[in-house]
Amino acid sequence: MKKIFCIGLFLISVLLQAQTRPADGLWTTEDDPAIGSGLMLTTQNGVTLISVFSYDDSGQNVWYIGSGVVDEAGVLEVELSQTENGQNLLLDNPQAAFFANETSSLRLEFQGSQLATMQIDESEQKNIQANHFGTTSTFDFPDLTGKWVLANKNIGDSYLLNFGEAQLNPGSIGALPFLDVSFVSSHPSTQNWQMECVVISDQSSPSSCKLVNTIEDIQDLFVSASDIGTNVLTLKSFGGEPKYQAFRLKNDRRLQPNDGHWRPADDPKNGSGLVLRTQGEYTVVIIYSYDENGKPKWQNAAGQFDENGLMVAELVSPNNGTAIESETPQSAAFEGQPQTLEIQLEGLELATFSIDGSEPKYMQNYNFGVELFETKIFQPTLKPYAFPAQFGQWVLVDTERSISSVWNIFADYPNGCQSPPNPMYFDSVVYSNGFSCSPRPEPIFENQYFNVSINCIKSFVPVPGLVYPDYDFCYGTSFSANENERNLKINFSDMGFKKFRFYTGTTDDSISYFDSFFDIDRSSPMFQLFRLE
Repeated sequence: MKKIFCIGLFLISVLLQAQTRPADGLWTTEDDPAIGSGLMLTTQNGVTLISVFSYDDSGQNVWYIGSGVVDEAGVLEVELSQTENGQNLLLDNPQAAFFANETSSLRLEFQGSQLATMQIDESEQKNIQANHFGTTSTFDFPDLTGKWVLANKNIGDSYLLNFGEAQLNPGSIGALPFLDVSFVSSHPSTQNWQMECVVISDQSSPSSCKLVNTIEDIQDLFVSASDIGTNVLTLKSFGGEPKYQAFRLKNDRRLQPNDGHWRPADDPKNGSGLVLRTQGEYTVVIIYSYDENGKPKWQNAAGQFDENGLMVAELVSPNNGTAIESETPQSAAFEGQPQTLEIQLEGLELATFSIDGSEPKYMQNYNFGVELFETKIFQPTLKPYAFPAQFGQWVLVDTERSISSVWNIFADYPNGCQSPPNPMYFDSVVYSNGFSCSPRPEPIFENQYFNVSINCIKSFVPVPGLVYPDYDFCYGTSFSANENERNLKINFSDMGFKKFRFYTGTTDDSISYFDSFFDIDRSSPMFQLFRLE
């Protein structure tokens, strides 16, 4: 039976490449040297933002930025721009940089979410791949051992998996050797479900996996090795249509930053930034900025966040390397003494950073191509803080990894439900999978465990005779047929485009009603949500 399965995977591997969505995070070339170059990719609402860190002809730092959309053939073509005459991101209100006259053309052709070819201008094509740091594997894809949530956004199904360590069984198809790798789930709801993978020694035949389970409606789900990421994987049907997404669940509750491009609060239109990517216990940071002469400069660091959301890491400055598209790449060297980078998280989307003891500066995950909700509660500069709108389709998981549920969350506006409008709810918004006063274009799934309402109050108008400060806050309620209504505590700094979380407790039940919205006990029961795309 397993040999037939292996042959089937061998034959359909080409069919699993359709409708590619590139993986977020750090990408490197196949021939990347020890101290080399790379790309950082972030995709939101179908738009992919790319930053390239590399070297010029003299071996000095250079970095480029660009954005584009992956077409139906899996091709992304981007005009890469370089900026100059900027100021270091540690300065207060640094001046905006200027775009250089010269641009480069980048072409990425994806064979899967984790694998692509790269060409810059007229260079030779090079293979690039998502960098799977922070995990060890003897296969040509990340080890799947651990807890996952699997969900389908179209029909609202979700399942929890807990894969044990890989079980290895070597075999062969004729003269072609392969390794049969199985990951078996021990979660009570998916007992003995298996991810059966075939690692074929012939590199021209990519490895693939099949989900073997007991549910008739989700049979024949496959995933190619080129679509297996460290944190996310997409299972497809035989014809290549994406069916289910799976998200890795971490074993602890520590704050770790949402992946993406981050910008200082006072960053100008053409400025600097940081890119953060977390896999396993480690977070890689690339800082894009300028030296004292206004020339592009990039640095990198890697470290772990502690239980208080603090990361202290060595920040190094590579130089004297070769361009990322070079046919004969040479390893760069670190110049000068390492610096110390400190990042203190205030949520999944908000943090401060400092270098060598500099005054901490606020930074926020950069959300682009999405609707933003501004709030007055936090203004590190004259520009108000804003977080991405939460409407869309999500899969929810509770703290104990015992409940998962797919939600359609819609945006409602409280004053649209009542007349005359309530001044307390001016320009406020409610994100809900339950009651709505607005038409809903999509049905609500019947298998949701409970309904939730997330209320974000934009402007609070004081009640006459009472004195309140201006409050902008989010709070929530949930209810189901099996439990009483309960309050949800939501921190605006945890609300990201692809991930967010909320809690059910405060640190002190005796505090006032309004202050309780800001007093969140991060050790209380927690729900994580992952956006389905």
